[in-house]
Amino acid sequence: MKKFRYSLETVLNIKEQKQKMEKEKLALLISKYELQKNKLNEILIKINETLEKNEVNAVMGISVMNLKQFNLYLETLYKKYNEQNEILKALENEIEKARRRLCEASKEKEALENLKEKKYEEYKYQTSLEQNSIIDEQISFKVARSTLGG
Repeated sequence: MKKFRYSLETVLNIKEQKQKMEKEKLALLISKYELQKNKLNEILIKINETLEKNEVNAVMGISVMNLKQFNLYLETLYKKYNEQNEILKALENEIEKARRRLCEASKEKEALENLKEKKYEEYKYQTSLEQNSIIDEQISFKVARSTLGG
């Protein structure tokens, strides 16, 4: 009896490698996203701290020059905040595309695996037919031998 061999095994291996690469790319993008999200949170903390300092200084009295510096610094922080938001939106789009690519790679791999399973079931069925045929031949041979020789 010959051993089961799936003719599309190399294609299946390639699809598995593609799926693995897509998973790694997605994980890397998510990691980048989390890093950028942390940067955004740091900017928000700085904005809040600056606003609180500005309120304290306003109550205590602040020079016009210091007030102007606070406002410039605050504008810079808001600009960084908006830029960081844009970076996050771009990463979200990349993550969504990576998820779609991973989903597609997974579907392709799954289709090949299902086909492999069907081919294996067909192989088992054919093997079983061959074994039954051999057994039938052996039984027929023994019966014929016992009737002729016996």
